[in-house]
Amino acid sequence: MLRNLRKFFVVPEIQDADQNLAARLLSAILATIVGLTFFLTYPLALMLPSGGFAIAMQGTAALLIAAVLYFLLRQRKVELASWSLISLFWILNLTSVWTGGGIASSSYSNFMLVILTAGLLIGARAGVIFTVLSVLFGLGVVVAQNNGYLNNPIVQQTPFTRWFGSAAIFIMVALLQGFASRMTRQALQRARQSEALAKQELAERKQAELRYQALVEQIPAITYLDEAAREGHTVYISPQVKEILGVDPKEWVDGKIEF
Repeated sequence: MLRNLRKFFVVPEIQDADQNLAARLLSAILATIVGLTFFLTYPLALMLPSGGFAIAMQGTAALLIAAVLYFLLRQRKVELASWSLISLFWILNLTSVWTGGGIASSSYSNFMLVILTAGLLIGARAGVIFTVLSVLFGLGVVVAQNNGYLNNPIVQQTPFTRWFGSAAIFIMVALLQGFASRMTRQALQRARQSEALAKQELAERKQAELRYQALVEQIPAITYLDEAAREGHTVYISPQVKEILGVDPKEWVDGKIEF
């Protein structure tokens, strides 16, 4: 049973390098969410003066979401899984802000984590989308508080529980920062490898041209190369043209000689 469970959490290899890296990052994020839910969210729910049940339900929802997203990853649906994670993560944080007292809730700063994750998993456009959504939601929360709708938060926290909850965010930020650094290093390494490969191919092509040129310049015949066009001019002619026809090769290539 444990072996089958382990296989469920193994992400298959994907041919596309960017998709494969995104799948690995998403898998690590989901594993972190599962770990934080068991070791931080549920203990935090027990320590809260009130609203612990709501926090526990959010943790349970996070576990169910992680299971569904792992299934999508196994189906190689990386982009769908990424959008689903960010969207549901954003909605869960929205709920935390609304039940935790509004704009003053420590959960409101977690939107920065959502934006960072969206940018890493999906791209800059997704980061902009969730930035706009977070700003608009924050404005809505301010309006709601000014009208007295969020004066009595459902979830009551103490300084210790605030610190305890912030620890989860610190862990997630450290994880994302590490993966962002790794992605940057891998991108630079691929760029260097591509540049080195291009230089090697250019050098090999140049060597082949030199070998071919050395060959054609030693056979007792004129060898020339014209452009691939109806009236393409000659781009190369072997030096035998001087010995056989008495014509300078450079004048021939420059079009000064019409044969």
